[in-house]
Amino acid sequence: MRKGCISVGVDRVIERAGVAKATLYTVFGNKDGLVQAYLSTRHDRTREQMTRELAARYTTPRERLLGVFDVQGLAFTEPGFRGCAFVGASAEAAAGSSVEAVAEDARAWVRSLFLAIVDAQINGRLAPGGTTRADVARVAESLPLPPGAPATPGDFIVDADAALQLHGLATAAPLLRQAIDAVRRDTSGGSTEMFQWLAAACADATILADDVALHDLARRMESEARKQGAVIPLALALIHAGASELVAGDLAAAERCFIELAAIVEARGFDWSLGSLLVAAWRGQAKQTHALIDAVAAEAARQGQGYQLVFADYARCFLELGLGHYREAYESVSADTDDASQLKFALADLVEAAQRSGGHRAAQCHVDRLAALTAVSPTPRNLGLLARARAIVSGDAAEAEDLYEQAVAQQVEREQSSRRRAKRYDREDPSKPIPISRRKKNT
Repeated sequence: MRKGCISVGVDRVIERAGVAKATLYTVFGNKDGLVQAYLSTRHDRTREQMTRELAARYTTPRERLLGVFDVQGLAFTEPGFRGCAFVGASAEAAAGSSVEAVAEDARAWVRSLFLAIVDAQINGRLAPGGTTRADVARVAESLPLPPGAPATPGDFIVDADAALQLHGLATAAPLLRQAIDAVRRDTSGGSTEMFQWLAAACADATILADDVALHDLARRMESEARKQGAVIPLALALIHAGASELVAGDLAAAERCFIELAAIVEARGFDWSLGSLLVAAWRGQAKQTHALIDAVAAEAARQGQGYQLVFADYARCFLELGLGHYREAYESVSADTDDASQLKFALADLVEAAQRSGGHRAAQCHVDRLAALTAVSPTPRNLGLLARARAIVSGDAAEAEDLYEQAVAQQVEREQSSRRRAKRYDREDPSKPIPISRRKKNT
């Protein structure tokens, strides 16, 4: 790359390589093909070096974030380094050429690398100190796509997450929807990237408390993972599918997902009791729930998976709420239900626990958060929960009665939508014996 791609002729390349012109054209087709092969090889080497060095040198997300630049700096000290090959080739290449496409792939990979670091932040209270999601979001936001470059679902996901961390849910909601829709439209099949996009889209749907999108995305991820025999993506799909069924009230379907997931985890030498805990709490099994809370806490500590503690807290809250222990229920949840929280499905329960334990100001605060969520994600479930939450804090009996009727109407709409989706699913894939979306409400 000393003299650039355009200025160096094919004859010079043949002379230095010691090959016949016919051989060069047979292997690469033309000069663009040769440059494309060179850039692809260089990108593969850079990617392998980055993956290897980040794993060997750095432990925490903060270290890995900064380590990206340290590892890249190693290339700058190599003998013969004369600047970024991709920038140089792009500057010389014709618009729309295969060379430009390879350079765009390399830039897209850099963005996906930061997306992976964002994913590493999901471990909540057990995450290593230092880097915050906002730190990663600022880096991601500083890496816009080149003008004219096609956006992948991963690009939409990065942009949505960055907007969420830096600007809040109201600003990020349209981008979260755009990311979810981009993943739904993607037809790339069971690739590694596709599974990453589906997992991230499931998380985005949870942030929006969109039970319909969560269910559809989890079902697709589960189906693709089974087709590909991809165990880790299947495990992630079962987490989201189980949560979807739990929220829908189909405890039997949720339990099936969690039992299979626990078997996968145990086959890899670990324990996973969170699913059993959630189902036990939803069934009101107090003794079993309390025993499993301790088991989940120990497992989360051993595996560094703080997200389990957040959902264990919610399980305790749900159990205590069902038993009429309202203060204990409210005090069980220590995690904040902020814009980026995946615990928004719990907002209505927190309203009831706070209001019935005398925390009227806290209850109203949760109502306001639920209202803000519903404004950007007006699903039948969210609309119904908001009406119910407002009825709980209302001091007027007639107003409360009207709000409860609104909540029931939204639940009926949700039931009808669920049945329509189940029928559509049967038409699309009649071979499926029991589709996840065929829900039997227990609540």
